[in-house]
Amino acid sequence: MYQIEKDVPKESAPRGKWSLMASEMNVNDSVQVKDYSEAQRLCQAIRAKGFKASQRKNAKGIRVWKEAPSNE
Repeated sequence: MYQIEKDVPKESAPRGKWSLMASEMNVNDSVQVKDYSEAQRLCQAIRAKGFKASQRKNAKGIRVWKEAPSNE
């Protein structure tokens, strides 16, 4: 039988590597990734946290920047 329990603290959900990386980045930090797929995942994680993200292709792959949130 099931029992209702009150005031049980909620455990945090596991987070992926891109979400953790986005959390650890400060505004204007950048990360070099190897391909477009990784760049998209990191940009999505940054945007999910309320910041802007940009990416530029270079000789080593793609660099992704975390930018200040827009004031719209």
